Parts: sequence; C-alpha cells; structure tokens
Amino acid sequence: MLEVDDPSSKDSVISRIKLVDEVVMIMDFYERPVRVVFYHENDRDRERRLSLIQSICGDMNPITWQDVFASCDVKLKRTDWQILKALRRDSMQSNADIANELRVSARTVKRRLSFMTESKAIYSFARGDVKKMPGMAYFFLVNCANGKKKDQVDEKITSRLENTVYIETGNKQYSTFAVVFHNPSEADETYRWMKTLDGADDVKMSMMREIISVTDWLDKEIDKHLQESS
Repeated sequence: MLEVDDPSSKDSVISRIKLVDEVVMIMDFYERPVRVVFYHENDRDRERRLSLIQSICGDMNPITWQDVFASCDVKLKRTDWQILKALRRDSMQSNADIANELRVSARTVKRRLSFMTESKAIYSFARGDVKKMPGMAYFFLVNCANGKKKDQVDEKITSRLENTVYIETGNKQYSTFAVVFHNPSEADETYRWMKTLDGADDVKMSMMREIISVTDWLDKEIDKHLQESS
C-alpha cells in the first residue's frame, strides 16, 4: 500500500507500475492510495521491486506485507503450460474448447487441471469489476501486531461484514477486507467499529476505484516455460 505523491499524475504512475516485472495486480483508490501486488523469488528480488515501485509513486514509507504460497515440488508438462496459456486468453472457456484447441481429450484437460490445483501449482483468483458492483466498494487494511488477538479480530470482522468481495487473513500481521456498502456512512460506521476492536492496532479505509489485472509478466512466464519444454 502506497500513496501517490501527485494525485493528478496517478494514471501515469499506474501505467509505469504496470511495466515492472512480476507485478500482477494494481488496486486503484480515490485520491492518493494505491495497492500493488507482485511476486518475488527472494528477499533481494523483493527489495529491488519494492524500491522501484516506491520511486515511481514517490512514497518512501509504504505498508508492506507478504503472503507465502504453499510449496510446489511438481514439474509441469508441456500440455499443462498449453492449458494455462489457453485459460489466460479466456478463463471461462470449457474443457472441451481447450481440448479442441490443443488436440487432446476433454478428460485429459480436466485431469491435468485437477492435478495442477491439488499439487498447488496453480491458484485461481477472481477479480471483481468495481464499476459494476451494486453499491460503493471499500477496502480495509487491518494491522494486528499480536498474532493471538489477530485471530479474534479477523473472526469478529468476518462474522459482521456482509457483501464482502474478498477477504485475506493469511498474513501474520495484516488482514484485508473488500466490502460493498450502500453509502459512505455505512462504510464509515464499520471503519469506526473496526478501530475499537481489541488487537486492531491500526485500520485504514479507502474507497475502491478500479482493480487492474496485469497479465504481461504471467504471459511471458508461460511462454518461457513452453519454449523450454519444446
């Protein structure tokens, strides 16, 4: 989470962030805030990417947290990468459509997708369209330094919230909640309530403007693996 130094240049800032390798999602909020999600292989790679994004935004004091994926020890076959490439073009197409394109059976596509999912090789991520949501979408970032209290805070917030777009509570310190409200007063009431929770050291609320999926890096990774497997 960062703040853009000059809000009038935000569109330009986002365009530049899109070009940073391993960036996969940008969440644009009204006014200054912006959230950037990127992958990294190690701490050095993370610091390098983070430093570049900070310089683009003009914010030297971002809030950062990491989500660690489960380890995956399997090696994907060429057919797996071809299936992923097909899904990158159209994630809603059927197994039969993919099978026709790759000249394999629909059963093979179903079996390989099950294998990749069960072995934690791939994850699905639903990206909501904020502009089509029936209300006003707000993003909450909750900081809980005490791990034991964090579980209680997460449970209280999750049980109270309605119309959630997504919830992320896997990090040891930070939790995020995207929620649709009828009006700003509902969001403000929820924000004030979150700040009273025992264990919630800090709560930030921002009104969501757009969720931007950045596909270039993922597509390049898939093409790279296809070339290596040819």
